[in-house]
Amino acid sequence: MRISARGLKIAWGDTARYWKWKPESNSRFPEVAELVTVCWLEIQCSIKARALSPKTTYCAYLIFNITRGSYGLTFPPQESIIKLGSHVSKQNVCLQPDESDPPQPRLTLLGRSASFRVPPRGSGTHGPVKSPCRRDDGWMEVEMGRFFVDEGQEENVDVSMMEVGGGQWKRGLVIQGIELRPTQ
Repeated sequence: MRISARGLKIAWGDTARYWKWKPESNSRFPEVAELVTVCWLEIQCSIKARALSPKTTYCAYLIFNITRGSYGLTFPPQESIIKLGSHVSKQNVCLQPDESDPPQPRLTLLGRSASFRVPPRGSGTHGPVKSPCRRDDGWMEVEMGRFFVDEGQEENVDVSMMEVGGGQWKRGLVIQGIELRPTQ
């Protein structure tokens, strides 16, 4: 099952100051969401478990790309959470595909200029972090977590990814959507 960026709840997704919606020729969907700049990143979706095959383990993936000049997507890591009934799966993910962000933008305030310093991925006590991989279609994906759909399950599957506590400004994330795929 595929959920387009328009089918997701993106915090401030309808505010042009933070996100822009644009057509993308190599996307499965008519448009994608591109992050202009935010310090509060939160993406969610919810689907009925009965829309999925019963007695099946699924994996959720965020399908995305990173633009040239992106920043703030390495540290702190984003947290993905999947809830289905009493099952809760949490893991840390990192959307930046390499070990460090590109050079950070300069901030000028009252005539003084300073560069942001971002700690390298893996520093701190965040635990294991899932990294993205490049797909054959040119997009990237990162595993958000796994869940099992039992026979007759009626609850919603709630999938979210967020980084809301670090105060780190982010830019350059292009979201195509979320895919839920059966595991092998």
